[in-house]
Amino acid sequence: AAVRAAAADGFGAHAPLADGLMLTEGSVGEIEGFGTELNGHLKAAVGEIAEGLLPTAWLLLEWQTASYLVKRPAGPNGHDGYSSNGNGYGSSGQQLSAGGEEEGGGAEGTPLEQLPVSQMVRPLVKKLDELRLRLLPAAHAAAVEQLARSLALRMEEGIFTKRFNELGAIQLQAEVRLISDSLSAATDESVRHCFARLTQVAFLLTAASVGEAIALMAEAVAAADGEEGGGKQRQRLTAAEACRVVSLRVEFAGHDFSAMFE
Repeated sequence: AAVRAAAADGFGAHAPLADGLMLTEGSVGEIEGFGTELNGHLKAAVGEIAEGLLPTAWLLLEWQTASYLVKRPAGPNGHDGYSSNGNGYGSSGQQLSAGGEEEGGGAEGTPLEQLPVSQMVRPLVKKLDELRLRLLPAAHAAAVEQLARSLALRMEEGIFTKRFNELGAIQLQAEVRLISDSLSAATDESVRHCFARLTQVAFLLTAASVGEAIALMAEAVAAADGEEGGGKQRQRLTAAEACRVVSLRVEFAGHDFSAMFE
């Protein structure tokens, strides 16, 4: 547009140069068309990069087969090694976070870097670091964001094929946080918004009781779709999806959560 305006100002009043102006118009149109075509190729290339980075083997061999009916190991006194018994403390005496895990770790107070999912995260982050050296920052950020969206979607789909107990839900929440934080640290722009739904699903699953599950569901469904910082869109769970999520908890089997939304 700027080139076209400059050409009109410089040549528009001179009839002999009208042909030159027409050539300028044609050139600008060709440049704009080329730019659109180039953007299309760039998006396709970014998509191929993200697809190549997706940990497909882990999703098929590890994630799909992982069990979240986690057993509570016996402690030295013969009782469960981990319990959230209402006083807000785990077996090690550390304060539990709102999600139910001991601060700084996952189930059983396991450090995040020792979670099973870290075996997938570490090499993936290494690949992203290497890729950063070969791509412009904008292209790298776009590839990581597309990777994050695809990974979050595949994990969410897998969750609905599983069953969870409380300890398994705590482990899932820690794993989602580890993946989200690690991918965000591997790029110039945070991708936590890509894991918003997955984070919400994991949080709902950590409910300690039917009453808490109902309260968390009501809060989740009441929150309308909105935007994250920078205009990034986030998606909330619907009432039906929230009911489906909490129904995955074995402790809540037989409870009709959908009745609260009727």
